[in-house]
Amino acid sequence: MNLLNTYKNNRVIFFVDLDKTNGLGHLKRIIKFSLIFDKFEKTIISEKKIKLSNFKTISLKNFYKKKKYYNFGVIDNYNIDFETEKKIKSKVFKLISIDDNYDRKYCCDFLINYNPLINK
Repeated sequence: MNLLNTYKNNRVIFFVDLDKTNGLGHLKRIIKFSLIFDKFEKTIISEKKIKLSNFKTISLKNFYKKKKYYNFGVIDNYNIDFETEKKIKSKVFKLISIDDNYDRKYCCDFLINYNPLINK
């Protein structure tokens, strides 16, 4: 049994960097990562409408407006900085950031960073 499925109100939200010319790798990574949240309600934050089975899509503006909270948030988006992460963290119990930068500050609970220059 997946330990994640013991959470109540299972909700996960993904922040993906996607536009007409960039982001297919981010989207593919998020889809693959979402498999561990098999029993969760899944939402993607994107300004573009994304049609994926088992995912809802909302804009960042609507995310801030809604009084909905999430068990997990996963960020794979270069446009989200420390201050934005802080705002997101106020509505997410555990925040995961996927990034390959080595010179920025994070406000997440878990950082997945595959850059060899990153400091611990």
